[in-house]
Amino acid sequence: MRISTGFCFAGLYVVAESWLNGLAENHFRGRLLAIYNVVTIGAYGVGQLLVFNFDARNVSGYAFAAIVASLAVIPVAISEQAATPEIKNHVHVSLRELARIVPTGAGTILLVGLAHGGMLGMAVIHATRDGLSVGRVGILIAALQLGGMAFTWPISSASDDIDRRIIGLLCCIGVIALGAVMLSQPTGNNWTILLLFAIGGFSFPLYAVGGAYTNDWVSPEQMGAAASQLVTLYGFGAMIGPLVAAPFLDIIGTQGFAWSIISLHALILLFLIYRIRAWHEPVTTKHWDDVSFHGRAFFIPATIVSLGVNRRGQSTRRRQQTAEQQQQL
Repeated sequence: MRISTGFCFAGLYVVAESWLNGLAENHFRGRLLAIYNVVTIGAYGVGQLLVFNFDARNVSGYAFAAIVASLAVIPVAISEQAATPEIKNHVHVSLRELARIVPTGAGTILLVGLAHGGMLGMAVIHATRDGLSVGRVGILIAALQLGGMAFTWPISSASDDIDRRIIGLLCCIGVIALGAVMLSQPTGNNWTILLLFAIGGFSFPLYAVGGAYTNDWVSPEQMGAAASQLVTLYGFGAMIGPLVAAPFLDIIGTQGFAWSIISLHALILLFLIYRIRAWHEPVTTKHWDDVSFHGRAFFIPATIVSLGVNRRGQSTRRRQQTAEQQQQL
């Protein structure tokens, strides 16, 4: 049942994300996906609060979830305004091809899935090991999800104006810092809930930022296939995430959960630093050149942000000058 449920939800995600990306343009793609993520993450958070209202030993909880999922299709099915984007030539994109076109996006989504799978999977085990009630466990998970809902819009909006890789890098730094603070807090107290809220706020927007970055670089014909591959990468990462995070709890104990959060987001951070050093130009339209910009990843965050904005402006001016020269010819 879990396999079939995962398959069906993956299909829903592919349809929704490819649809939205087909309608979006690069300058507001992050904001549009932010709305999508706010709704999705918020629903996940509310769902966690409903867990303790159902008995896990009977089918009532599954039936309720199935009814709600079915109702979600009705507005789209009956709306006259919900026209699908027109795609003349659908192009298949394999995982290898996607990784060749947008290695930063593909790698980021895979590692984000790894981090989220480990964080959500181990949060429940960590809390129950420490003797928290089912209701309290639901509150901890809801804090992660609701934090993502609260932070997704401003972070994704910022990624429309600043290099998306820089936004991802700063989010990872925020999660690592908050995870370090969580090492000193006991499980389940109010400070831990607030910290998890902030951790979710910086972590969950990474999916929207990585997805927006990927779709900045694929053609409209490739967006449906790219969305499918992104869901596959995220799902694969989420599947193995708990296997990677579990040893932290076994070896370190109570603080293992915080260390797993720190370590998994450090992987994303290191990957983004590598990609920033390999590709120097922030996303504007298409395509950047191959000149490396060494050392950029090691500037202080304020310098990084200002540099990203300045280089975006320089790139825009260069395109305008080229267009004027072509008109003169």
